[in-house]
Amino acid sequence: MSILIVYLLLLVHIVLHEAGHAYAMRKAGVRVVEAGLGLALPPRLSFATRKGFRWSLSIWLLGAYVKPHADDWGKIEKAPYKAAAWQFNAGIVINLGLGCAGLAAGHALQGHLLVAAGWALGAVLTAAFPKIVAAYVFPAIGPFALIFFLWSFAGSVNAGATVGITGLAEVAPANPTLSVMLRLFGALGLAIAVLNAVPLMPLDNGRVWDRLLHGWFGHRVARVYQATGLGTMGAIMLYALFTDVLNIAT
Repeated sequence: MSILIVYLLLLVHIVLHEAGHAYAMRKAGVRVVEAGLGLALPPRLSFATRKGFRWSLSIWLLGAYVKPHADDWGKIEKAPYKAAAWQFNAGIVINLGLGCAGLAAGHALQGHLLVAAGWALGAVLTAAFPKIVAAYVFPAIGPFALIFFLWSFAGSVNAGATVGITGLAEVAPANPTLSVMLRLFGALGLAIAVLNAVPLMPLDNGRVWDRLLHGWFGHRVARVYQATGLGTMGAIMLYALFTDVLNIAT
């Protein structure tokens, strides 16, 4: 039951993450034509509404996505930097704000009022300045997020621990009280925000860095950056899938 609760909390963050992207795109005049829960891989259920909007549900419940209209990608690419960064990083801003709020509420219920006040301040600042956080804070902390991510991944590999979805069993609470669940919800939000702050394609902040590198160094350097990021993240995802299958089998 504990692992199920953790997984459901993670799905809530993922859905709200994608809802943040959809909101930012729609406000910028970008048409969102599809939304899905789970990876866009078969087998999956898919159906369209009368207005042509398509919903999908995949058995690969490892994420979610929103898809802009093909003709509107140009609006994102040609948008001013701050507007484009907001569309790319809106999801992790949502995760950061909810993460801080969850930790604040959980610590407050446990009587840790000073700690709760610090997390509450983080939630308020994130909500007050979301576009600044998306366009400047996350790109600035991207290199540090990358170092932390690679260090954590290397440590997990050396320890023989899973880095896939079955790894949630390691953080499943033994006593799922309200305060514990709120703190776990907050921690998951921060974890998703930090992961997506890694400046590698196709992660959210990687797209912002791709935009910056195009402007600073041109198309050739950006293409190398894209290929490096996609290759690195692809290898990590395959390793995560391998450890998941191995854990389930054993």
